[in-house]
Amino acid sequence: MTLQAAVEEYLIEQQVRGNSPKTVLYYKQALGRFATFTGQCPVAELTLMTCKTYYIHLTSTGISSTTIQTYIRALRAFLTWCFHEGYTLEDISQRFRLPKAQRKTIDVLTDEELRRLFACFDLRTMTGARNYAICALMLDSGLRLNEVVTLPIGAVHVAEGYAIVDGKSNKQRMVPLGLQSRRALIRYMGRVPTVEPKTPLFVKDTLTPLKPSTVKQLDLS
Repeated sequence: MTLQAAVEEYLIEQQVRGNSPKTVLYYKQALGRFATFTGQCPVAELTLMTCKTYYIHLTSTGISSTTIQTYIRALRAFLTWCFHEGYTLEDISQRFRLPKAQRKTIDVLTDEELRRLFACFDLRTMTGARNYAICALMLDSGLRLNEVVTLPIGAVHVAEGYAIVDGKSNKQRMVPLGLQSRRALIRYMGRVPTVEPKTPLFVKDTLTPLKPSTVKQLDLS
């Protein structure tokens, strides 16, 4: 079996397992890069040296160590699957360890920077109240960008002080709401017409759901 055929079968397997389209796309991109590098050699001919050479190749492309680590993580999962399916005689992933990613220093906002951030929003408008609530949620509860824009209005329980968030791999978790978040949500939700519980919480003036790119382009001037 060719490597490309094995990759396509693996991607189908991910869909059958119920993995999200985003996860399937991650494997498709990561393994496609590996398939291109190996020149479509048969799966049975994969060796530990092939994988090590691929890793060295990645380090010469200028991409970050964190990105390289995600590519190698996908490759190791694929190699394990190939072994369990009988396409390789050895589980190469057992000897192909993940490289260490360089840790980045997190630049934490100061109290003054936070004050200036929240002062940017005009709370007299729906858009301003919405953007204030988005920032408050991300800062208070640590929600990811995609989690914020897909959060349904029915999953937010302001009075009880928590929200039910769908995270990676469709795993749900309960997230506590800080006092600032609760106040911001009450202010914003009072401006949104009553909608179905599954409707996204954060919408445009036209009640169209927000996209991650919209949040990234917020005018904070």
